[in-house]
Amino acid sequence: MNKPVDGSYGATRSTVLNIVCLSLDSDATLEPRSAKHLPHHNAEGNYQEDDDATPPSTAHRQDFASIREINESETEIDEEDDDFIIMSEKQAKRIVNLIQAAFEVDISMDVVVAEANVGALARRILGARSLKGA
Repeated sequence: MNKPVDGSYGATRSTVLNIVCLSLDSDATLEPRSAKHLPHHNAEGNYQEDDDATPPSTAHRQDFASIREINESETEIDEEDDDFIIMSEKQAKRIVNLIQAAFEVDISMDVVVAEANVGALARRILGARSLKGA
C-alpha cells in the first residue's frame, strides 16, 4: 500500500479511495461513483477486463499516481459520489487495516461502516493525524 506523499486532503482522499477500491475487490457495484474515473474502469464505471489486463490489486498500485492526479484535479466532488457499500465484515476489516498501515491512525470498523464515504473517512483521518501530532 502506497502512503500519501503529503498530508493534504487531496492526497489523503486519493489514498483512501485506493484503499476502498482494493478492499471492495474492485467491484464496481460496491465502489463509490467517484471511482469510475479510475484507470481500471470503462466509460460506464464498470471494471474493464481485457486479455492483457493486470489483476485489479496490481492495477491499483500501478495507477496510484494517475488516481492522485485525477482526484486532485477535481475541485468539486459531490459528497454522495464518494459513498461506497460494504458487503462483509472482511471488507470493513481490510479498510481499517489498510488505513492504519497507510496513515498510522486507528479508525474503528464501526466508523468505517457508519461513514461508508471516502471524503468523510479522509477528513476523519486528517483530524486524527492532527490530534496525534498535537
